[in-house]
Amino acid sequence: MHPVILGPEQIDTLVDEEGELVLNSDHKIGGRPYCLQEPELPGAEELFTLGYRQVLQLDFPGYEDGEISGDWPNYGGLFNLFWNIPFDAFPYQWYFQG
Repeated sequence: MHPVILGPEQIDTLVDEEGELVLNSDHKIGGRPYCLQEPELPGAEELFTLGYRQVLQLDFPGYEDGEISGDWPNYGGLFNLFWNIPFDAFPYQWYFQG
């Protein structure tokens, strides 16, 4: 069992080794989606213009998540969940980047 631990709100961009501003690829609620293969997740901008928001991004657990054992459903991949406003309806989109 591993609890979900929420920290304070933070900006989801980082500065990489070359000094470029990049999106955070870690677990996050909200923010902009990180993309493994492209500079941006294909179709994400269209979803944003239709009123969707990223509500969840799950990455493979890292050392900051504590000791994790067992199977991870998106090993080496990234899962993004988008939901359309209002959040009480069911129009959602998801992506799995492997």
